[in-house]
Amino acid sequence: MSKALYSLLIVFLMISCLNNNDSTNNQNSSTTALSTTNANSDQSIIMGLVELGMENQPVIVTRWTSRSRISHYVKGKYSSDIKKQQGKFIKVSGKIVENPDNPFKKDITVYQMIKVSDKPIED
Repeated sequence: MSKALYSLLIVFLMISCLNNNDSTNNQNSSTTALSTTNANSDQSIIMGLVELGMENQPVIVTRWTSRSRISHYVKGKYSSDIKKQQGKFIKVSGKIVENPDNPFKKDITVYQMIKVSDKPIED
């Protein structure tokens, strides 16, 4: 009897893991941030949801539906323009500075606002 329950438990766990991977992949395909870097430059392109962070600083959040959200704190001349886009989705080009103490918090100096939308931006 215990072998049957043990076998049933293993089968159930395998099915759960497979279903979890499928839903994670589907979620990532619709909410993954576009993040590309040109090998000859220090510029990256990201796409995310605009929110306001500490001290009303604009933040572009990538992977916004995940528990592993990445916050890019906006620096530079486009900071006030991006702040006005709170709640919208934005695609920008800029230089990302990693935070060695926190991989989920980065700074970005925006060089160009590429696109703003009420819906997630697809490639």
